[in-house]
Amino acid sequence: MPRHTVFALAIVIFSPVIQADIFGPDNFDECVTESMKGVTSDLAARAIIKSCRELFPDKNKANTRELSYEERTQLTGKARDLSYNSGFGGYLYNGNSEITITEVTISLTPIDVEDAEPRRYRVPVTLRPLARADFSFKFVRVDGVTGYKWSIVSAKGYESN
Repeated sequence: MPRHTVFALAIVIFSPVIQADIFGPDNFDECVTESMKGVTSDLAARAIIKSCRELFPDKNKANTRELSYEERTQLTGKARDLSYNSGFGGYLYNGNSEITITEVTISLTPIDVEDAEPRRYRVPVTLRPLARADFSFKFVRVDGVTGYKWSIVSAKGYESN
């Protein structure tokens, strides 16, 4: 890529964030909203989100903790083998009224293999209180298996304000 193209792209991507710092969004959401005006590239959008997060760190994530059994039982959902992309996924619902979920650990056990050992997968999510969100992850398939039993074995989150 020619140097002048890279320079121009950098100006387009970062100038809204720089201007926002001078003229002042008060929070992460304002920074992203103001900086995304006219942006059509996923690459640029990710760069803006990263820059805004650096300007406005998520203070709640510092208070992330393991959910109790009672809190974890409020997480429900449906999931299945996404054979078209070597993944497993579905949706989760957070029935907790004051906790944002940041990570779930999902156990997958082959249903048609006797004494199969479950495999665990940590999945990053952003699941606000009383909300639903899609999730997916790549997983290691077992030959000859026609399906998997899944469960949420642990989760992390923080108290929402």
